[in-house]
Amino acid sequence: GVPYAIRYKRHIVCDVLPSTVSQRVQFAVVVISTALFLLMCVIMTASCIELVEQQIMVNRRTESMHAPAWYFTSVIGIGFGIGGLRLIQGFLQELAKYRETGIAHITQVPEE
Repeated sequence: GVPYAIRYKRHIVCDVLPSTVSQRVQFAVVVISTALFLLMCVIMTASCIELVEQQIMVNRRTESMHAPAWYFTSVIGIGFGIGGLRLIQGFLQELAKYRETGIAHITQVPEE
């Protein structure tokens, strides 16, 4: 879900900057928020890798299906890892737009 939400700009966004601040300031906020979100993705992915390693070492299994628990836990890390890649991809696109037009990305929910 995380990569999908990032790709289609459906993740939770708090747009608190008034339109009166400069494009440079708006772009700086985009850079900072992207960096923080990317940091969260890295932390979550690393934490999930550590958890999966522990589950493999103790051979933890699910209660009902008796399947290895790491099958299900690893999906969380994979999702955040792909989400981090999507963030980088989207940021590079926004950077190219900003360099070309000088206009910072203003968050808008895309119409379907």
